[in-house]
Amino acid sequence: VKFDGVSLAIVGVSGAGKTALMAKLAQLSYERDADIPVLIRFCGTSRGSRTGFDLVRSLCVQIILLYNLGKLRYAGIPTNEALQRLSIDAIPKTFKDLVGYFHFLLAHFICMIFIDSLDQLTDEDTARRNVPFLENVKPHGKTRIIVSMLPDDDESGMNDPLVTTK
Repeated sequence: VKFDGVSLAIVGVSGAGKTALMAKLAQLSYERDADIPVLIRFCGTSRGSRTGFDLVRSLCVQIILLYNLGKLRYAGIPTNEALQRLSIDAIPKTFKDLVGYFHFLLAHFICMIFIDSLDQLTDEDTARRNVPFLENVKPHGKTRIIVSMLPDDDESGMNDPLVTTK
């Protein structure tokens, strides 16, 4: 599994301050450049952040809303097909298609994405174990994706979302 598009992964034991660090980094990112939207999710804290599907869908909805409000610019010249894809109705209903759509949005919009506590996701669609929505992601060159999680609690690496087994 390749996570080349992830800019930073913060790994630490429970209580180490990962969530506080993520919140502070998000705040500093916004203060540094208010023209780049900051999207932050605290996994497992709401209905929209319990499963990989819900998490990715909520990020897609926010990107589309920010675009429609003029807060995000499409990187490049938008084609009619691209513009048609930038609506809530265009968001796919299956996880695999949703991941592809999410990757499309990340490739064409500049934003800072903070996803705290990946370990709090359910393993539906292997979202916790394999983090498929970040696998092979190729975001826009100015987009940053920062994630946090607990360290592996199994010496074999089977529970580590950023470790693959064959």
